[in-house]
Amino acid sequence: MTTDPAHPVMVGMPAKAAVFVDGSPVFETLDGFTGHVLAKYQDSGSPLLSGYLIGERYLNGKAAALDVQVDRGHVVLFGFRPQWRGQPFGTLRVLFNAAMYTQPGSSAETTGR
Repeated sequence: MTTDPAHPVMVGMPAKAAVFVDGSPVFETLDGFTGHVLAKYQDSGSPLLSGYLIGERYLNGKAAALDVQVDRGHVVLFGFRPQWRGQPFGTLRVLFNAAMYTQPGSSAETTGR
């Protein structure tokens, strides 16, 4: 997948990263989407690096992770397993980044929580 390493949740991730998917959701943004695509699968071809993959057409062009604005806050959605076995060295950081992430001016940032 391709990532946006400039976004605080994706800090430390390479621009192209390998992830583990197994029945994982994908996300499709619609007109009026308020948020940020953190990672997405390539538009065509097979994203497979190892193992086997059935249904790559369902991944192609879809978002793998989103930061969605909800009222004054946001929700981070992962469509891959950042904590899964061998992947933590490459993707576990996004869980910690997401836990520590606050948007400028958010209540968590101003109250220290």
